[in-house]
Amino acid sequence: MASPLAKQLEKILGSPVTGSRPMRGGDIADVSLLTLKNGRQVVAKRPRADQPDSTATEAMMLKYLGKNSKLPVPEVLYQAPGILVISHVAHKGTSDARKAAESAAFHIAALHGNVHKDKSKPYGFKCDTVIGPLAQQNRAHVNWVDFFAENRLQSMAQSCLNTYRFDAELMVRIQGL
Repeated sequence: MASPLAKQLEKILGSPVTGSRPMRGGDIADVSLLTLKNGRQVVAKRPRADQPDSTATEAMMLKYLGKNSKLPVPEVLYQAPGILVISHVAHKGTSDARKAAESAAFHIAALHGNVHKDKSKPYGFKCDTVIGPLAQQNRAHVNWVDFFAENRLQSMAQSCLNTYRFDAELMVRIQGL
């Protein structure tokens, strides 16, 4: 007998799940490659027991990137509390690390508007997001250096201090930058 989740996925995806295997990665989620009866493969992500449920935030971020960038992101197929199902993007891995890094840099620069032409458009995002297990603040700043210092450097340093990854003396030095 199929579980309620399996029945829901069959309804959403149009075919029952016939196989599942774990995938590498998954700092904050268990990631599985699901094979459907029709042969299609999709990826399911479920938060690990020791992590908060960030599936809604990840779904929102993927949809935003898919609509507003040329980054090759998977399509969000389904999201509900505790689960995110996305299209499977088949690949053979990285054969040229330098080329992969340059491609990523190109896409990220384009996304962030490498030369911030419109000075009235601030750096930031409409809401806070996550990067792996870390909360990622996105308060708007007109100046990129201020945005990065407050929302990335100091925010992540505070997380390191809170989890005893470094001491208060180093935090004082970072705050002085």
